[in-house]
Amino acid sequence: MTPDSPAAQAFLSGLQIRIHEAALAGGETGALKQLYGLVMREADVLTLNTLFHTLALVFLSALLLMPWVRKVSTASLLSKPLPNVTMFSCPSAEI
Repeated sequence: MTPDSPAAQAFLSGLQIRIHEAALAGGETGALKQLYGLVMREADVLTLNTLFHTLALVFLSALLLMPWVRKVSTASLLSKPLPNVTMFSCPSAEI
């Protein structure tokens, strides 16, 4: 969409006429604000669409790589001792 395109000019003139018929001041400014809002909304939709497709491609590629993921046996996990870590502890603070 460019400002010189006939579709944009027709849309702006139609909005200006509707704003003047509604007896509102600033027909040209109001029409430009509405056009700006429509363009920004469409840009948001296109951005979210691209983001959705990108995330779908990432998940699909991760799914295709799953056969090469190394399996971990539960016996090796159970034989290792758990680390001695307490949550919310601060070694330097004495209470």
